[in-house]
Amino acid sequence: MTRQATRLALEIAALIFMLAIFVVGFAVYRLSSGPVDLEVLRPNAEEIFAEAFEGETVELGEIRSEWRPESRAIVVTASNVTIRDETGEVVSVASRIATALPAASLAQGRFAPL
Repeated sequence: MTRQATRLALEIAALIFMLAIFVVGFAVYRLSSGPVDLEVLRPNAEEIFAEAFEGETVELGEIRSEWRPESRAIVVTASNVTIRDETGEVVSVASRIATALPAASLAQGRFAPL
């Protein structure tokens, strides 16, 4: 009975490993084929930017990511960024901001910008 349980556990582990390889491969393919729209992350990104820039609200236009082979990094770009204070007054406007996340640090589970 334990031999069957061990075999089942190994089969499940192999399936999870193959699925992880597929997901990573698809992500690499998609990033290398052009910019990826990150519209689904807009609410989280606006909240993160508001904390980083000490503004009450942050409005973002487009959010995209793409692979840059020359720097081996994923570049995340936000366009039409508006930062407002707690009274709603515009504090800052930027047509574009970007950050690069090196693949090596992402592979290690660290999100350290380049």
